Parts: sequence; C-alpha cells; structure tokens
Amino acid sequence: MLAKGCTIPLSLKRRLSRRFERLTGNLVIPCEELHLVHERVHLRRLFTYLGVDCMFDVGANRGQYAKMLRDHVGYRGPIVSYEPIPELAAELGTLSSIDPDWHIVELALDREDGPAIFHVMADSQFSSLHHPAIDQPAIFTVGNSIAREVTVTRATIGAELPKWRDRLGFTRPFLKMDAQGNDFAVGRVPAMPSGPSSSCKANWHSTSFMTTPWTLPSVSLLSPHAVLISVPSCPTMWGTSRRSLKSTA
Repeated sequence: MLAKGCTIPLSLKRRLSRRFERLTGNLVIPCEELHLVHERVHLRRLFTYLGVDCMFDVGANRGQYAKMLRDHVGYRGPIVSYEPIPELAAELGTLSSIDPDWHIVELALDREDGPAIFHVMADSQFSSLHHPAIDQPAIFTVGNSIAREVTVTRATIGAELPKWRDRLGFTRPFLKMDAQGNDFAVGRVPAMPSGPSSSCKANWHSTSFMTTPWTLPSVSLLSPHAVLISVPSCPTMWGTSRRSLKSTA
C-alpha cells in the first residue's frame, strides 16, 4: 500500500497499465492523450491490413510520430525519418541509437533537390520551407513565427524511395507527411514505386482538409501510383488546416 499523498512513478504506472491491458483487453488512456486514440487505432488497423513493411517519416521533428508507432501502434519494421534542422536531427540520432531499424536522414524533402533556406519557427513543429501565412489564426501567431533561418539540403522522395528500397528490401512502404505546407511538393514526383504494393499516407491533422482550397481531387498530385491516401479525422486543429498556416508566395 502506498502512503497517503505518495504518487506512483510514471514508469510503474506504465507497467501496471500495460499489464492491465493484457489481462483485460481494455485500453488505459491518460486524459491528455484521449484525442490521439482515434489515430492510433486507425493506424494499427491500417498497418495490419496493408502489411506495411517500411515507414517514411517526412517531417520527423523530435520523433513524436515514430515513437507513437513503436509505443502505441505496435509497428516494429524499419522507419526512415527525415528532419532538416541540424540539432533535431542530432537529437533523433541519439534516440534512434537503441533502435537499429530507425534511420535518420538530415534532409528536407521537396519537389527538387539542392540547397534551400529553411525557416525554423519559435515552435519547431511549425518549421518549414515556406513563410508563415499572413492571415494565419491568432492562436498560432507566436509558435508559427520565424526564429531563425538555416540552409538545408533538399532531396526528392522519388530519389529517396528507390535508394532505401534497395537497402531495406521493403515492398509495402507507408509515407507519412507533415511537411508544414510542402506536402504536395514532396509527393509531386513521377518516380514513386508503382503497383499494388505501394501505399501513401498524407498526415494532415484537420477535419477541414476537405474544405480548404486543396480539395479531394487535388490529392492526386501526390502520385499517380499511390493506391491509398489515409487522412484520419482529428478535431484538434480547431477546424484549421495546417496547409493554411503557410504562405506559398
């Protein structure tokens, strides 16, 4: 028995929660993670259904998505994470050192290769090749403001996928994109793997995605060979698409 006022260490809570889940078949969900459950369940089913054997993590930031796949989706295959901000790429390198199937690439993906100016925002999750939109919602003004600029190296997904396919031997890749306004530029290439073994996931966290100027027919820009686009509905962006937070000027 714990003395009154004592708290249970987080690691112990996690172990007890997982044991309870195994015994009962129920999920133990912290209140602050409740809004994430839909995506995790969706991805668990989708990865199983598709037989995904490699995940391309475009816009890795601090590895939140990759860690979510490992910890909550149960995906154990190769992950290739792209992050152009040098210090974040180094941080990911440290995190991935204990996971031999997690590969870190310090690149920005775009419609063409070569150097470019990358805008590091006050909140690094909003960092982008694009400037913030002038008419962005006020709630994002502080985080989505340019703190500094760095020169980064760009590559195309059309060049990266075959290189990693030769190295890892995957047949059912899964493309997650969170490129802060550059998602369509990333996918707008002709050299993606073709055939029924390919899958593509565009990772927009917004229910308003279908009502923005980038409507459903526009997703065909991602690739003529992509056979699936999964956009899990999530209300956490308050009806605002991340695409609208960046200027294309």
